[in-house]
Amino acid sequence: MKLNLSGINIKNIALFAGFLLILNLIYPASFPTKFSLKIGDIAPKDIIAPHTFYIKKNKEELQEEKESIRKSIFFVLRRDRKQAQVVKKEAENFFEHLEKMRWEKEAFNKKRAKLIELESSLGKKEIGFLLIKNYRPLKDSLLKILDEVSKQGVITEKSKIDGAVVVILGEEKPRSIGEFLDSNELSRIFKSRATQMFPRNNDAISTFVALANSFVKPNLVADLPKTLKRREQAIMRINPTKGTVSKGEMIVRAHDIVTPEVIEKLQSLPKEAGISGMSTFIGRNIIYLIALLVLYLSLYFFHPPLLNDFWKLFLLMLLMFIVMGVSSLIILSKFSLYLIPIAIFGVLASLLLGIQAGVAGIIVLTILISIYSGGGFEMLILCLFSGVVSVFASTNVKKPSDFYKPALYTGGAYVLTALGMELIKLSSGLSLLKSLGYAAIGGVGSSFVAFGLLSFFERGFKITTPITLLEYTNPDHPILMDLSRYAPGTYHHSMTVAALAEQAARVVGANPLLARVGAYYHDIGKLKKPDYFIENQQDVNPHTKLNPELNARIIISHVREGIELARREKLPGEVIDIIKEHHGTTLVESFYNKAKLANKEVNELDFRYPGPLPHTKESAIVMLADSIEATARSLTNPTPSRIKGVIEDTLERKLEDGQLSKVNLSLVELKKIEQSFLPVLTGLFHQRIEYEKSADKKSEKESNNKKDFT
Repeated sequence: MKLNLSGINIKNIALFAGFLLILNLIYPASFPTKFSLKIGDIAPKDIIAPHTFYIKKNKEELQEEKESIRKSIFFVLRRDRKQAQVVKKEAENFFEHLEKMRWEKEAFNKKRAKLIELESSLGKKEIGFLLIKNYRPLKDSLLKILDEVSKQGVITEKSKIDGAVVVILGEEKPRSIGEFLDSNELSRIFKSRATQMFPRNNDAISTFVALANSFVKPNLVADLPKTLKRREQAIMRINPTKGTVSKGEMIVRAHDIVTPEVIEKLQSLPKEAGISGMSTFIGRNIIYLIALLVLYLSLYFFHPPLLNDFWKLFLLMLLMFIVMGVSSLIILSKFSLYLIPIAIFGVLASLLLGIQAGVAGIIVLTILISIYSGGGFEMLILCLFSGVVSVFASTNVKKPSDFYKPALYTGGAYVLTALGMELIKLSSGLSLLKSLGYAAIGGVGSSFVAFGLLSFFERGFKITTPITLLEYTNPDHPILMDLSRYAPGTYHHSMTVAALAEQAARVVGANPLLARVGAYYHDIGKLKKPDYFIENQQDVNPHTKLNPELNARIIISHVREGIELARREKLPGEVIDIIKEHHGTTLVESFYNKAKLANKEVNELDFRYPGPLPHTKESAIVMLADSIEATARSLTNPTPSRIKGVIEDTLERKLEDGQLSKVNLSLVELKKIEQSFLPVLTGLFHQRIEYEKSADKKSEKESNNKKDFT
């Protein structure tokens, strides 16, 4: 089979691209460590460092180190070195003005007003004291203390400084925040100094304190941006590692208890091995693309119709996503890998999409889940073996009572895999029993969950399974009951056609059950006017009262009316297709010929069924069985040779008329169908006494006329 990639459907490309995108969302950026161990576990084997790598600090350690760094970087203060000179200059200017005022010949009140205007922080009492008393001792002491506090350092809002130790920008010597002064401390210092200098002189004390408070200014400012920058730079220099493991070093020995230190090394190993970041992204998507290519090629070579049906292909990928999503939760939650529900996909894909699609999907799921889980050989065997078993075990499910079979077989596959893996690992008796229990739950539980979801997907995607078809084989179905009551001839005709179609479908590899159900319902449109069809007529033929055109329309209309009834009763889509196609574009010959005799100009299309032509083997088989049964039933003396002649003649006429041009049936398969019809019809129509040849020819001619009434 030649691979042709030029015909890839755009919708399929979008679907595969979406599959790839969601895979990246379902599975995290970094694959879980291949050593799925926990603290306190027993190491199953020696784990040796494949190369030299660094041990990564965990989040708690890094956070603790960051906090320590923040505390070690002291708050930065910025000193204004010119501030002391400015303060001294302002004080000296004030005393110069004071000296001039003292010698000016102005009224005392005017002098005091000018000084108050010059230094608004002073009151009348303080200004009066300076104008009258000797201020020189006060001036000298004031300049001296202003110089002292300036050297010590004056700061605003000391309480907002972060930390008890600070550094001054440029000096970089750690200093206690308590060494510096703020406004509250300055007032106490000024009052204490004034009290020592001018004991019991309240006017001098208050004047000294007022002047000192008015002149003193902060010369240290908190530099928050500089502080934060230093802290961030220090944090960036934190080493994310805390040790080295050399190539060939023993990380943990087999049967040793796994310690926190071992876990740290194992968690560091995959990161150092490159299974993270861009390397992980590229590597992971290469594997995803390989898996998608495997899926596409498997479907292309073994199940091409699925690639031409967007919604069925969408369903296939949806089922895969469901299983992968549940599997990822199980893996991340550290539950037993034997609970992986691969059988959910196997059962549903087999019943809804077919064996080929099921096996193709199982292969892809095995690749993806095995790599993600880190389960290696164990997960590979579990998914592949149990998945394939679930696919093939589901093919024989024909009715609800068969549900136990795939559950039993799949559960056995899970348990058998678990037994083999646990024996290889030399697991203890208790561990072995636990694993077998999980495997049984995983296999049997997955199968029954799949059966619970089956009806939902059947209805959601309008897919007909054998289980659904079986419901329509029940003779008590309302439509079949109506057929047997109001159109008994059509009912028995349909039962015979069903027997023929089922046998023919079986020999050519078609769906026998679908052919059978399609035959049951192919003529339900006759319920509207049952008396107009020969198999339901007694003594009266209503066609004799109508013209050929109207008769043909009534006969042809049973297909349209059958489709309407089938849709109203919500019959499966495949069955509706058989109803629609079982006459194809066949010509209603008897009425056409009568119309030509009565009217020279007749449109042949008015006497043909509207189609479409059969496009499936089941539709074609029902068409052939319907026509052959009606013709054989009208034979006066249905001997095996005559029945064989009817079969061959009908097949030949259908081929010549192009009724089988849209269905993939080879000549070999048509021969098989012919051979399958003969024993069934021979058994149904008992041999009768043969009449004279003239009578036989007449009866056969009549039968050719009657067959168009079906």
